Amino acid sequence: MGLFDIFTGKKAVDTAEKVLDAGISGIDKIFYTEEEKAETRLKMGDIWLKTQEALAGESSARSVSRRIIAWSVVWHTLLAFDVCLLLVIFDKEEKIKSVVELVGIFQLGWAFVAVIVFYFGTHIMGKLGGGKS
Repeated sequence: MGLFDIFTGKKAVDTAEKVLDAGISGIDKIFYTEEEKAETRLKMGDIWLKTQEALAGESSARSVSRRIIAWSVVWHTLLAFDVCLLLVIFDKEEKIKSVVELVGIFQLGWAFVAVIVFYFGTHIMGKLGGGKS
């Protein structure tokens, strides 16, 4: 068993076969045949169609309106929080009660909870039920 075993017997044939296979696969990868191009186009077309199907489900009127409602409720909740924070910073704590009262009148807390439940709940229930959301 030495260096010369590579050049004699079965090992030599195995080694030569491996080198030849590597060379052929390397040459094969250099040339991009019309058949390979057609197969690649077919695969890309399938991927494009699957992407369009997924995007169509997420761009429906229901999905868009759900996002608009969700962002407006979240934006107003954050705005009310920021106003209260500014009132604390500028030492106007007595005004916070009126902001909290206004938030209560418009039921902004319940609206926020409803957005969280309906916005994320449909996706969670879809995943748990195995259906699309």
